[in-house]
Amino acid sequence: LVSIPVRLFRAVQEHRVHFRYLHRECRTPLITQRYCPLHEEVIPWEEVARGYEISPDQFVVVEEEDIERAAMDTAHPHRIDIHAFVDLNEVDPIYYDTSYYAEPRPEAHSAYALLQQAMRQTARAGIATMALRARESLVAIRPYDNVIVVQRLYYADEVLSAAPLAVPREAVPPRELRTAIRLIENLAEPFAAQHFTDEYHRRLMSTIEERAIERMPVAAMERPPVAEPELLAELEASIGAVQETRQRTP
Repeated sequence: LVSIPVRLFRAVQEHRVHFRYLHRECRTPLITQRYCPLHEEVIPWEEVARGYEISPDQFVVVEEEDIERAAMDTAHPHRIDIHAFVDLNEVDPIYYDTSYYAEPRPEAHSAYALLQQAMRQTARAGIATMALRARESLVAIRPYDNVIVVQRLYYADEVLSAAPLAVPREAVPPRELRTAIRLIENLAEPFAAQHFTDEYHRRLMSTIEERAIERMPVAAMERPPVAEPELLAELEASIGAVQETRQRTP
């Protein structure tokens, strides 16, 4: 019976560099067309349908109303329903997907703070369902800093089993196990995400910026470079002018 109005905002922004395919010769963006190889023609949008492949080259057409009907039978479109509270440590990270910050509406500040602090002190998270992009999603509601995070979870049947993997079950010699544990304990430290950076993204963006500078047009009329002695004189004159102004200021 307790309702807390909130708004959701994406909590993460991944380092994704988006590329477009170009014609290398003229650098013109290429156009993707909906081409039907059977009729050998480009198909307009009104003749395009969604299809689910049930066997090789065999499809079932799914209409827009089919998708809307499935969404109507799931969660309330504007509500997050908490079904239970669980120990936060019991939710394995393999179930975590996208994170959203929940911002309280002005009239819900007190209830929001109450839920956030109660979950923090009990180390529990709310397991809930919500409608997200026209489908029901399983989410965990948990405290983070001084806010509440709504974390989308994978359903159990979406997490693949590790049973088919060829992982041998071998007995570990006790002495080796103790040594490994001691090594781990010697390297143990608090987790600090800010100590790790995406070097791939940094190097790639550095290359893109260098290429962009190389392609920048050069001004037709460039100001002749100022000789170093003249620049130094101008700087000293500027300093003198500033000092003179300050002396005149009461």
